[in-house]
Amino acid sequence: MKRRLSPKVKISTLVLIIVIMFFSFSIYHGLVDWTTPKMEDIKITANSTQKEVIAEQLIVEYLSRYKGIMVPQQEKLKDFSIEEIEGVKEKSGGKFRFIVTYSVKPAAKHQSNWIAGNGVTGQKGWINKKVAYVYVNKEGNTYSIEDMGGRGLKNNFTYYDKNTPG
Repeated sequence: MKRRLSPKVKISTLVLIIVIMFFSFSIYHGLVDWTTPKMEDIKITANSTQKEVIAEQLIVEYLSRYKGIMVPQQEKLKDFSIEEIEGVKEKSGGKFRFIVTYSVKPAAKHQSNWIAGNGVTGQKGWINKKVAYVYVNKEGNTYSIEDMGGRGLKNNFTYYDKNTPG
């Protein structure tokens, strides 16, 4: 005796197959990006010539991408705050470097990648006083992050300052 599937089971199975196919197609064709935001993708067109303003716009754009829906949970941010931008030094061709101090509130309470590196654990899930050393490139009116890192990049500032024309 053959058992027949109920119409409800058939429809549920069909819907599941369609959903799986949609996500597979989307990922394959790059419509859905499940990856970490990349600093080399951060580009802004600045209306200002003030390097501090441009620096803040770049960092806000960079950190905002970690609030996206498709960011892996261990890298996702609920919120962030820029505390200070300092040490701005211009070079030739519009390039410059700066130091940013900021705070983040990771989406994951445990096992967040934001806990590693520098910063101080604060209240309500915040990680405060994180520091990044940032190098900025300029092409035309477009600015991008050339390199960014924690305190390990600090020593490169001296080398950068001595060996980059400006």
